[in-house]
Amino acid sequence: MLTNNNVQSVLDVMIGMLDPSVQEQELYPLAAASALWIYLKLEDPEDINNVRVIMAAGLHGLYSYMVKRRINGDGLVSFKAGDLSIDSKGDPLEAAKQMRDEALADVQHFFKKEGAEPEPPLPEPDPDPEPIDDFVFECI
Repeated sequence: MLTNNNVQSVLDVMIGMLDPSVQEQELYPLAAASALWIYLKLEDPEDINNVRVIMAAGLHGLYSYMVKRRINGDGLVSFKAGDLSIDSKGDPLEAAKQMRDEALADVQHFFKKEGAEPEPPLPEPDPDPEPIDDFVFECI
């Protein structure tokens, strides 16, 4: 199950790569979306706790942040990943995309296989449901 701790781990990856002046509340929605995006691709939901999966989600979120900044015309953003430091001298967006793609390739084996059985559809609603006892509503 995807938890707030998983989202926080993805957020921590993103924060660790960006300038400290970037606000956490600006990154949180992107971290949550990236965590959910990768979680839905996983064959085994428990793999969301894998460090490489979290790193891939964080790099996906970082790339999303870079795209957002480029679209908003906020200028280039620098970031650091280990010994690699990207600033306005390079193309941060291209570097973030390459790092994201490499991280996703590294965790590809955790993802659902193409053409795998889709999840069973939700059951159709009962066309003639039983009436709900008014007592239930009174207790709530």
